[in-house]
Amino acid sequence: MTLQYVPIIDLGPYFGGTAEGKAEVAKAVNQACRDIGFLVITEHQIPKELIERVYALTSQFFDLPMAEKRKANRPRPDMVRGYSAVAEESLSYSMEEAAPGDLKESFSIGPSNVPAEPYYSEAMAGPHFAPNVWPSDLPGFQQAYTEYFEAMGDLARSLMRIFALALELPETFFDDKIDRHVSAMRINHYPAQATPPGVGQIRAGTHTDYGMMTILMGENEPGSLQVRTRDGRWIDVETRPEFFVINIGDLMMRWTNDVWLSN
Repeated sequence: MTLQYVPIIDLGPYFGGTAEGKAEVAKAVNQACRDIGFLVITEHQIPKELIERVYALTSQFFDLPMAEKRKANRPRPDMVRGYSAVAEESLSYSMEEAAPGDLKESFSIGPSNVPAEPYYSEAMAGPHFAPNVWPSDLPGFQQAYTEYFEAMGDLARSLMRIFALALELPETFFDDKIDRHVSAMRINHYPAQATPPGVGQIRAGTHTDYGMMTILMGENEPGSLQVRTRDGRWIDVETRPEFFVINIGDLMMRWTNDVWLSN
């Protein structure tokens, strides 16, 4: 019987370092990735202070007047850097479904301190290592975001080691596959709406993620994030600031020959 809920998995036994603890976590993760493609993690080792600092600075940014936020606009539509306003994106298009723009605004960054090497600048690199765009008058914002991005990179590496164990591979199997990753960090804000949404218009349209995995952190707002079960039902995912929600992306589904589900 496959899962009909998104499990909450304590990573403490993995970080405890024992073979038994690692095996326990890997087994739970494997089931979640096979059955529903989502899991919620606790004891993830990310400092609460860092999460709260990023949250506070992000709130300050989104509270700025539109003209100030626009100073950090995305340089080009294909660059996941900087600010994007409400309804400027529609995620449902990734599923080939037309819909009005999503009712959210966002701010995004990518890797910082990119090495001056051809790998990062040749044509095949595309915009993945483009310079970040920062607000001009928000003290501490760039430092906090850079720290958080690096912390998420460390967590992703740990998760990939858990994934390797779950797939019965050597624990460090994925280390040299993700050492020059093209990850993006995005903060979404869902402002109150003064007018009703258009037909088919929601906060973020139905989609799967195309990368390896996504690490999400959300407020404690029941019903704000939903996932579809294998039998087609929509269920809520429990989100709290002390949790991270992990979902498998299309790339990881392909890497596992569709054994794990990008949902």
